[in-house]
Amino acid sequence: MGEVEQDVLSDSYVYNERTFLNDVLRGDVLVAHNIVNMKTRLMYTYIPLIMGVVGEYAATVNMNDPELLEVLMATRIRCAASRPLNFRINALALLGDHLRTWCPEPYYDPNCYNRAEIELEKARNLFQKRLRERLSNLDPKMLSDSSKTSLSGGSNQFDADVLLHDSNVLMEYIHHRFYHPVTGIKLKSHALGLHRVKDSVSENAAMLFLLTDLRLNSQNTASAIGTKLVQIQALKKVSFSAEKQFGMGKNLYVPDKGMLEKARQLAENASKKAGSMKMQTQHELDEMLRDGMMSLEIDDTSPASSASVLASQPPAAAMTQGAVGPKMFKAQLHDLDKGESSPTPRKNVYLHLRLGADLVDLRTFFFYKAELWAQPLSEHQVFRVFTALHPLYIQESSEFEPNFDAETVVSRDESGGLSSELLTMMSASVDHEGYVVNRIDVTKVFSSLARPGILAFNSIQPGTEMTIGKLTDLAEIKPRVIAKTGDNLINDMNVELMFRLFNHVWREDAQRFGGMDHVPFSYTYEVIPCGAKAGLLELMDGLKPLNHYDWSEWAAKATPSDLKMMLRSAVGSSVGAYVLGCGDRHFDNVQIKDGTILLHIDFGFIVGEQPPIESPRFAVSAEMEEAFKKTKIWDKYVDLCGEAFLSLRTRGVDLSRICAILMHHAGRSRDRIRKFLASKDSFNLQEHQSEKAKKHVTHQISSASKSWETLFRSFAHNNVDPLFYQMLEKKFPPALLAVYIMEAKEKNKAGANPGAADVTVDSTTTRAPPLEAKKSSHPSAHHGRKESKVASVPFPQIGSLFGTSKKDSSHN
Repeated sequence: MGEVEQDVLSDSYVYNERTFLNDVLRGDVLVAHNIVNMKTRLMYTYIPLIMGVVGEYAATVNMNDPELLEVLMATRIRCAASRPLNFRINALALLGDHLRTWCPEPYYDPNCYNRAEIELEKARNLFQKRLRERLSNLDPKMLSDSSKTSLSGGSNQFDADVLLHDSNVLMEYIHHRFYHPVTGIKLKSHALGLHRVKDSVSENAAMLFLLTDLRLNSQNTASAIGTKLVQIQALKKVSFSAEKQFGMGKNLYVPDKGMLEKARQLAENASKKAGSMKMQTQHELDEMLRDGMMSLEIDDTSPASSASVLASQPPAAAMTQGAVGPKMFKAQLHDLDKGESSPTPRKNVYLHLRLGADLVDLRTFFFYKAELWAQPLSEHQVFRVFTALHPLYIQESSEFEPNFDAETVVSRDESGGLSSELLTMMSASVDHEGYVVNRIDVTKVFSSLARPGILAFNSIQPGTEMTIGKLTDLAEIKPRVIAKTGDNLINDMNVELMFRLFNHVWREDAQRFGGMDHVPFSYTYEVIPCGAKAGLLELMDGLKPLNHYDWSEWAAKATPSDLKMMLRSAVGSSVGAYVLGCGDRHFDNVQIKDGTILLHIDFGFIVGEQPPIESPRFAVSAEMEEAFKKTKIWDKYVDLCGEAFLSLRTRGVDLSRICAILMHHAGRSRDRIRKFLASKDSFNLQEHQSEKAKKHVTHQISSASKSWETLFRSFAHNNVDPLFYQMLEKKFPPALLAVYIMEAKEKNKAGANPGAADVTVDSTTTRAPPLEAKKSSHPSAHHGRKESKVASVPFPQIGSLFGTSKKDSSHN
């Protein structure tokens, strides 16, 4: 944590969103004390980012690092004490590159949440004590300077100015960071004329590494450091390109073998030294948690063998010798050779967290992982789930009381053979910060090929007769969600998270825009991926697509407040989508909410990807531009977009680092993501003059509505796309062949990218056709379908859900 707040050690301390995002942007290590004091809603939204950041940190340090172990313990305890967080981390761990890192291992325990709440309270006290001790050992002068220290014990950040003027510090940076075998610059094989140069690095890659690693916002500074590296022969040029300022050419370099070998030896010695401290660290943490919360163990077994051992043992058997509590957490570090031409293979980290699960959790996992996607949805379909978690409704534990006494329900004669535990869970609507629902209705099914549907969640009211098969007097628990297949919703989830980060950067830069009332923003919504090609989206009311919006009526009725809100939201969503390289920006993927907010949806194409028929980078219709000009906000819109872009660009390196952490989980390499974000099509980091970078953006906005891409894409979307999908529904051979070719390209891309290979889904858990119709999944872009069917699936066996670890197959 980079900011020291006055109440950080008080009993009422809450880790808020602003402080969390500042810490993440600075790259500070997350602190266990902050995680256990984070609000459930905040952690539920940002847990994909937390998992990514912690996973990245775990890959850069020894697994015996006390701060890492504390953060992992805090994450496990926090998720174990909240039903929504338990569901979310288990769902996310099955997706993308999380599959290679996080290994939640649910085990059945009907009293798991009561135990976890006790653990959480103990953890808050213990981590508070540890943080107080740590702060007392810090220099007060350092503590007041957030740029040089953090509450996690300080920053190992190298100062760029010192590197340029102190050769000893520069050599230390080379040995400990630049050529570090795990976290340093990646050496690859590059083509040079008719032959290839092994263990080399391109000039562009070196610049991007320096910018990211040193968190530089100046191209000139990175270029100067690169030039220094060349002068001292840390980088030796092997290409024959013309001499230019470092970073501006296309030269190829090889490392100095002596420096490379010394960096390897230093990293190896550091690992051995950390290993020798294993017993001391283990004893310290066991002593810290001696009250029976849990114990920790580091082992070096293979992930497959470890998973098989745990899967074969009942919960009671997985106990730590001499410990009071069960072994709730195991961290493992393994070497995997991915075939990279770096000095040593990059290490993968496997974080095993044992999380308790009761009947409601098991039913919830089964429903959202398998049952919901088993058959195509139909309107008025009913899932009598009896007990399952609402995927979005979250209520902090301090804000509610139990609805009614569960014992009166258990004593009923008409239980129909259900266990008393199940009836108890059914009676507790608000349960451990989540809302338990008893019936899920499909209220609408859209007409696209994938047939996404709207789900409504209903809960039994207090005093309702609990006769099985006759669930009446139900009350709907909002919000509703859209169940959708065919698209990789990890993309959408990560884009929404990046939009939240953009909003934070703009709020922190409010002075640039004339105050908080004028700060641009991107309207965001929740996305819950349940599989590689299936998931849930928060349903938003009051939406109309840009393509069919009556801008003339809006211009005539808009109040000054409406104009300001429309301006701010249009700027935020437009610039956010542009920076992330969101493609397929046809006018059905831009929506107007309640006549005051413009937002973007459906992010199947990101970081510069485009469908076969490309769309412009900015989605502005001629009618929208005319209405903005009529209300005299068009010029403000164009200029404010430029300022919003520059605001993000000043934090471009930090945002690029976070974006790479998030978006590689959807099958894209980090290098590819960083390269796009640094390019002219995004942050344009190669451009030294900010005004030129701004002009490049504003020119695209000014001409967007008149560009041929806009006109052609709009025509194709309104005329060609519907015809193609009609041919698909009728299984017309040319259309099927086109789908087959696109599928083959996707498979080839997945084979070429190791991260993409992780994004798979079991054939038994998806109901998607080969290719989903690329239409908005919001009701405003669809029409309903008929048919009615009641689905009733028996309660799942525990073994059918968790009998085989999903890690076993992923590491073979």
